[in-house]
Amino acid sequence: MKPEQIIAYNLEAGEYADIEDSKALYKLVSDRLLHNEMNYIFLDEVQRVADFQKAVDALFIKKNCDVYITCSNVYLLSGELATLLSGLYIEIKMLPLSFKEFLLAHPEDRNIGRLYQDYIQNSSFPYALELKIPKDIRQINVLDWLTK
Repeated sequence: MKPEQIIAYNLEAGEYADIEDSKALYKLVSDRLLHNEMNYIFLDEVQRVADFQKAVDALFIKKNCDVYITCSNVYLLSGELATLLSGLYIEIKMLPLSFKEFLLAHPEDRNIGRLYQDYIQNSSFPYALELKIPKDIRQINVLDWLTK
């Protein structure tokens, strides 16, 4: 896979404040599509765009587009998502580890205070345990870091 096949937008970021409707969102993404390659599209906080589902549906029907929507909004996690996206989705619920589970992943480290800080500040999601996370993940652009 080539890096240009991954198209990722955090629609919460200021540079995308002018993406206000589905037409603008579709244009933003479609301008980067590789026509003879599979495209992996990640749209974070997509609920900020009016009628986003129209753009997502238009991308979804393309044979060379694999669309992923991520969000922290309960609105999208409700039953309305199925209605908005014509039922063409798979929901993957991600829950963080409990602190007890996080501790079990670090049996060699007895510094509970430092581990708790790591748990709270950096990540408590399971996959993060496998990553070599910089000292303070808040100082980096996570999408850039994960796609390198």
